[in-house]
Amino acid sequence: MIDPYELGQVWNFLITHRVIRSKVPDGQRFKPGERDISHYLQHEWTEHEMAFLRNFLSEQGFGLRIYDSDTMPGIPTGGVYYMIIRNPESPAPSWVDENRIWDRFRLKRSETKEQLRVWFFVLWQNLLGLEYTALDRHISATSEYLNASFTKESLLESVKRFIEDLRQETEFVNPVVETLFQNKGRDIERRINVFIEILEALGQIIDNKDGSYNQTLLAAKEAEENYGQSLRHLLPHPTLDADIFESLYSDAGTEDDFESEEVEEEDSEPEVFEEKNDNIEPSSGA
Repeated sequence: MIDPYELGQVWNFLITHRVIRSKVPDGQRFKPGERDISHYLQHEWTEHEMAFLRNFLSEQGFGLRIYDSDTMPGIPTGGVYYMIIRNPESPAPSWVDENRIWDRFRLKRSETKEQLRVWFFVLWQNLLGLEYTALDRHISATSEYLNASFTKESLLESVKRFIEDLRQETEFVNPVVETLFQNKGRDIERRINVFIEILEALGQIIDNKDGSYNQTLLAAKEAEENYGQSLRHLLPHPTLDADIFESLYSDAGTEDDFESEEVEEEDSEPEVFEEKNDNIEPSSGA
C-alpha cells in the first residue's frame, strides 16, 4: 500500500517542478526535498506502487516518463529522471490559471490578451527557430536538447529581424499583429526578459550561468509528444515570416477571434509597468 504522505510529497513536487532527479548534473543543485523524494521512486516503491502513481497522474491529465543515463544524454551516471507530461487531449485542471502568465507578461495596462498572445507566440516561434530550425533539428530529436542553447542577445536579434521583415510585407494587415510595430527596442528587450523568466519558472529552459540558456529535457519531450497533435501552431515554423500566423489562426480560430478587445481610452500615455522580479509559480500548463 502506497504511503499517502509520500504520495503527497511526490505529487506536490511534480506539479511544482515537473521533474524529479535522483542525481543532478555538475553545476546544478537539488531542489529542496528532491533527493529524498527521488529515493522513494528509485529505491523504495514497488512496481505496484509505481503503477498506482501512473494511474493517479493519468487521472490528473498527465503521463509519467522515466529516463536514466543509459536512455538519455545529460543525465548523470546512475541517475534517473521522473517527469510528467501534459496530455493535450485532457482539459486543463481548474486550478491552472493562465492569467497569471498574461499579467506577468503585460507591459502596459492597455494591452489586450489577444495582443499578449501574439507577442508570446512571436517570441516562442523565434525561440524554436534557435532551438530547432537553426540547428536543422527535427521536433522528434529529443536527445539533442543539450545542443539547443541560445542567449538573450541572439533571441532579441531574431525577434527584431522578424518584426522588421514583417513590416515590409505590405499585404499583411491585422490590427492585433500591428502591435508588434508599436514597441521600441527597449520594450522588446523587456518582453524577452520576462519571457525567459516565465520559461525558467515553467522548467522549459535552464540558465547555464555563462550568459546562455538551454532547452530542458522536459521542454524537448513535451514538444515531441504534444505539439505534433492539436497544438500544431507551437511547432517550429520553417520560415519566420507572416505565414506563421496562418497556423495560429487555423488552430486557435479565425483572425476575427484575435481582434482587440475594447480598451478604455486614456488621456495620457498608457501606464507602463515597472520591471517585475517576482517569481511565477510553475503550473502544469507549460
